Amino acid sequence: RRAHGVPQVGLSTDIMDVMASDEMGKVLPRAQGYGDALPTDRRLCVDGSDVVAVREAAAYCIGEARAGKGPSVVEALTFRHGSHNVGQNLPESTLSDDDREIRRKDPLFVLRGRLARLGGEESTLRAIDALTARAAAAVDAAETFARASPEPGLADLDAAVFSPPSFSPPRHAAAAAAAAAA
Repeated sequence: RRAHGVPQVGLSTDIMDVMASDEMGKVLPRAQGYGDALPTDRRLCVDGSDVVAVREAAAYCIGEARAGKGPSVVEALTFRHGSHNVGQNLPESTLSDDDREIRRKDPLFVLRGRLARLGGEESTLRAIDALTARAAAAVDAAETFARASPEPGLADLDAAVFSPPSFSPPRHAAAAAAAAAA
């Protein structure tokens, strides 16, 4: 199944294989379980790639909560651009049509396009482009640094995975103090 033109999957499983919902991959129908405590006007589903839509939905729900009307549910449907986990970061030789569609719907591109269509000030659009370029340069610099750095040794790995021997979480410290006092 597809939503917004792309398949809906978790790590590698189609969401429809793991959710008991007739509505394609949506979590929102589960809010029906709250009954009258969560009226339908506070069960919102928005395009999570549209920052304006997400902000409007959140502002509405926050206003309702502050007015004492109770909780809301906002389901913001969006996409993950890459692998679900870092261990799965195999190089991609080509982008599929699905990948191109997902990247086209990146929230930053969607917002920039909206601002341009609404006649956003050129200075604002230039500022967005400058921020995008700075972010890309920072990522490139970080990747260059990481690739030029030596592989960590076993001592580095040990320190990165395990806490130092002197570390004692509070719950253990209290138990140790109680045992020492006894």
